[in-house]
Amino acid sequence: MILVEADEITRLRAENRALRDELKAVKITPLPDWISIKDYADRVGVTTATVRNWIRKGVLETYRHGSKTMMRTRPRR
Repeated sequence: MILVEADEITRLRAENRALRDELKAVKITPLPDWISIKDYADRVGVTTATVRNWIRKGVLETYRHGSKTMMRTRPRR
C-alpha cells in the first residue's frame, strides 16, 4: 500500500478534472482531401520545388482548381 497525503490527492483530482475539461473542448477536424502545393510542402517538410518535382515525375496525384494545383492528402481508397 502507498501512503499519499490528502492535499496531494486533492491536487491530483483537480489536475484530472482540468485535463478532462480540456479534452472535452477539443474539436477534431478531418483533413481536407485536397490541399495546395504550399500546404502539402509544409505538411511533409519539403520545399514547394521538391513537391513540383514529384508532380512532374508522377509521384503525386494532383488536380487543377482554376489556376491552383491541388494535392491529394490521402491515398485513394
